Amino acid sequence: MSIDYPKQLKESFRLVKNGSNYEVNPLDSLTPRLQKPLKAGQIEAFLVGFKQIAAEAFETGNPKQDSVLRTIPFSVITVKATSGATQQVKLYPIPYSVIETDQQGRAVNKTYVERYFALVNETEFMLVQHRVFQSILWGYDFFFEE
Repeated sequence: MSIDYPKQLKESFRLVKNGSNYEVNPLDSLTPRLQKPLKAGQIEAFLVGFKQIAAEAFETGNPKQDSVLRTIPFSVITVKATSGATQQVKLYPIPYSVIETDQQGRAVNKTYVERYFALVNETEFMLVQHRVFQSILWGYDFFFEE
């Protein structure tokens, strides 16, 4: 499996199962391979996150679909099963802004993402929640000891 972050290539990675062991490597050839030990239980914790993944709604026919798909996705998640079947999900953030007050009492515009549009296997357009997908949106270095 792999998670590609097109705008944050150094966080992109590939997770490969070799027998009963796993290997985590950078997805981008320019990112150096970390020479640190894997954190105990990190791979298992990451894989457990996939059990909770679900969409909030189908958005087929959404009038924004064409314009959304012309943008660069936040991430591209690709999973290849041992059977050889491949699933891919591209996530496109739906940002929203709010005005907050900083410690000096000044108004500050903050941007947040609670949902993404998701393109599944290049055919299904869906709405998904960040709180559901955050359990698998890890970066390459999250697997390794400090």
